[in-house]
Amino acid sequence: MPPPAVAAEATPAPGKASSDRYVVSAPYWLDGMHNFTGLTMARELNELIQKAGITRDQEAMKRLLSGRDRAAMYELKVISEEEHLQDADFVRNLAEPEFLLNGELVRDKHGAYRPNGGGKEVLLDQGESLVIKSKSGQAYEAAIELAKAKGWTAIELSGNGKMLANAWLEAKMSNIEVVNYKPTLEDEKRLAERMALENAKKVAQESPEAAPEAAKQEPAPEVVEVHPYTDHDGHEKTAKIVYTVTQEGRDNQEFHDPADAAKAFAKAPAKNMPAVFRSVVRDGNGEVTTEAVADVSQTKERGKDKLAKIVNAKVDQVFHQAYTNIQEAEKEAKKKEPAKTGPASPQMFSGKILRIEGDAVIQKIGRGANDIKSHPISKLDRVPDIGEVVDISYGKDGKAIMSGKAAEVER
Repeated sequence: MPPPAVAAEATPAPGKASSDRYVVSAPYWLDGMHNFTGLTMARELNELIQKAGITRDQEAMKRLLSGRDRAAMYELKVISEEEHLQDADFVRNLAEPEFLLNGELVRDKHGAYRPNGGGKEVLLDQGESLVIKSKSGQAYEAAIELAKAKGWTAIELSGNGKMLANAWLEAKMSNIEVVNYKPTLEDEKRLAERMALENAKKVAQESPEAAPEAAKQEPAPEVVEVHPYTDHDGHEKTAKIVYTVTQEGRDNQEFHDPADAAKAFAKAPAKNMPAVFRSVVRDGNGEVTTEAVADVSQTKERGKDKLAKIVNAKVDQVFHQAYTNIQEAEKEAKKKEPAKTGPASPQMFSGKILRIEGDAVIQKIGRGANDIKSHPISKLDRVPDIGEVVDISYGKDGKAIMSGKAAEVER
C-alpha cells in the first residue's frame, strides 16, 4: 500500500505538496514485484516522522532511516513530498486494483474482494499473500489475476489438497509457475479439458444457461493461500521463466516472453530440428524445473515422411496460443497475397519521419508499434526533416522520390 503523504504541521491540499517537506519513500515495484514490505516500512516510518514533527529536517529523517534494518534491501530513501506525490506508480496503484474479472468483484478498504452486487468475500489481499475463501471458479481466476497484477511469476500454495489443485489449474492457464505443487494425472487431464474448453469459447460463446454455473457452487470452509515463494531467510524472491530455443548448428536463443520464443521457433527451419525448453529459475537458487515445450517430429503425409513442428500445450498453454496465432496469421497473409501477373509496381510509403539513424531515415508508416520503414539516404532525392509527413515512392530502378507538404514548399 503506498505510504501516505507526510504533513507534520498541516495536510497539504491535493496538488499543492510542499517542496520543503520530505517523506520516506520506497519504489512501488522491486525486481518486478509489488514492493509491499518496503511500502509498509515507509508508511510506518512516515507516521513516526509526522508525530515527531521533523518532516522538514531531511538529515534527521536520513539518520532515522539508516538505523532501520532492511531499509536498504527494500530501497527506502528520503525524497521531497512533492516528488513523492508525482510518482505515477503510486497514483495508479496497479497492484491493488479496485475491480477484478472485468468488474465482477470489487475491493473494500480492508483488501477483501466481494461480488459487485454484494455477498461474502471470495478473496482477501493480505499484501504478501492472497487468501482464496471460496470454491468457485471465480475465486481462483480472481486470485491469479491479482497475483499477475502484483508481478508474481511464481507462487507457492498452502491449504486443502482439492483447492490446491484448482489453484494450480488457474495458475497454469495464466502461465504462472506453482513451485511447490506436483500435479497428478487427474490434474493434467483437467488441464487438457480446460484448454479444449477455452479454445472452444473462442469459436462460439457459451450458452446463457451455462453462465451461472459457478455461482451455484457452495463456498468452502477451508481456504487456500497464494504467495510469492520465499528463500530460506524468508525473503520474497522472484522467479524468471526462460524459454530456450535450440537448433542444430546454431547458437541457443533465450527469451522471457513466450510470444518472442514462439516467433523464433516458427522461423526456424524444420530441418534444423528446433526445440523449445521452458525453465523456471529462482533468484539465487538456480534452476527449478525445465520442460520441453516444442520440438520437431517425423510424420507421414500422403505416404511420405515429413518433419512437423509439435507444441505441447499441456506444458505451456500461453506459448501454444502464441504459436497458433503466428500460424493463423501466416495463413491469412498468404490468402491476401496478390497474384503475380507482371512486373512489380512501384512501392510507396506514407507517414511521419521519426528520426535519422546513421545512413538511414526512419519513417512511421502505420499505427502499430512495429509499423516503421527504414530508407537508405543514398536512395532518396533529399534528406527530410524529422517530423515531416511525406510520401516516399520507389521506382523500378530502386531510387526514391519524396513528396509531401514539406517537399511542395521547397519546390
